[in-house]
Amino acid sequence: MREVEERQLRQTKLRRRGKTIADIIAQECRKREVNERELVLGSRRRKVSHARAVIALRCREEIGSSGAEIARHLGVNTTSINRAVEREEKSSSI
Repeated sequence: MREVEERQLRQTKLRRRGKTIADIIAQECRKREVNERELVLGSRRRKVSHARAVIALRCREEIGSSGAEIARHLGVNTTSINRAVEREEKSSSI
């Protein structure tokens, strides 16, 4: 229960600071040297796909965005986002 409260508090603080999905996309694209256009056009290259998964996980964790909202920004469907988040959570917990 405490974890949920802490996550909600962190998400609220980040939203108040104005952090958006577009900000996270820009940060990760620079960090991973991925073209934003390629990311949004649904490229299936491993590098792009991994960047998309990390962005989705960060958006969900940091600002509490829904899968559908993230999917609209990344140009893929909601199921793809939910699977990517699940896959990324499993790989980061190993």
